[in-house]
Amino acid sequence: MKHYETILGKMKLPDNDERILPGDDRIAEAKYIYTQATIIEAPPTIVWRYLMQLGCDRAGWYSIDLLDHGGVPSINHLVEGWETRTPGDKVSATPARDSFFNVYEAEKEKNFIIGGEGTRLGGDFKMSWAFVLDQIGEDATLLSARVRMKAAPKWSEWLQGNLLAPPMHGLMQHVQLKTIKRMVERDAEM
Repeated sequence: MKHYETILGKMKLPDNDERILPGDDRIAEAKYIYTQATIIEAPPTIVWRYLMQLGCDRAGWYSIDLLDHGGVPSINHLVEGWETRTPGDKVSATPARDSFFNVYEAEKEKNFIIGGEGTRLGGDFKMSWAFVLDQIGEDATLLSARVRMKAAPKWSEWLQGNLLAPPMHGLMQHVQLKTIKRMVERDAEM
């Protein structure tokens, strides 16, 4: 397997901060946008299977389990029967299964977009979370994850978008992408 981090200078990859991703149009006027990406040395087929297992109703969030999975370790292997999600499905956000993300899109081995809306901090809240897979060469995948958020009133949006969400979501998503990368690359070597 090639080590893509060492040959990136030879490849033209998109700038994830400027790139338009699937799902961006769901909250076109979002004030809070946070994107992270990682290169995984495995084809999209394996990465996709792990994305289909996201959620407390399946494998967990592959992040800091104490914070987002009730302390129960996320499942670290692929489980038969969890290969798909379809638009309209619910993905449990919490171990108590009292809060859910809606599946907006699930284009196999391309993009998985979830999100929701409701009330938070005294006003309307709307968010989307896109996981986008781009194949690199024959045996690698660029996995990009982007959260977009809009809220009201303006003070609530500013507070959530600038102080509350960036450090917490940024850390959790960083761990999530790192964990998915580790598990997928392990499976690809088998």
